[in-house]
Amino acid sequence: IEFTFDFQLAFKNQEIVIKSFNSLNKLNVPSFLFAWEDIKPVREKSTKKEVKAIAIINDLKEIKPEFVEALNQKNADFFLWSEKTQSQNLQKLKLVA
Repeated sequence: IEFTFDFQLAFKNQEIVIKSFNSLNKLNVPSFLFAWEDIKPVREKSTKKEVKAIAIINDLKEIKPEFVEALNQKNADFFLWSEKTQSQNLQKLKLVA
């Protein structure tokens, strides 16, 4: 199974890869984390930039705590779709200073 990110934001000293999730499950969370851990060192070496991952999660559906914990353990950032306009989430996307 090939995994792709939905977006990539490139800045002077940082890149952010983004994946949106309609729901989190035991297949898509590990795939996301594996893909990010796979590309992170390669991109950081080739671009000399810090690479971060952000998951945007649809919270109209149940979100099991173990999936959020997996994101936290691998230092993948995330936010809930219902909280997309909160300043801390806009900062994660570098949309505000």
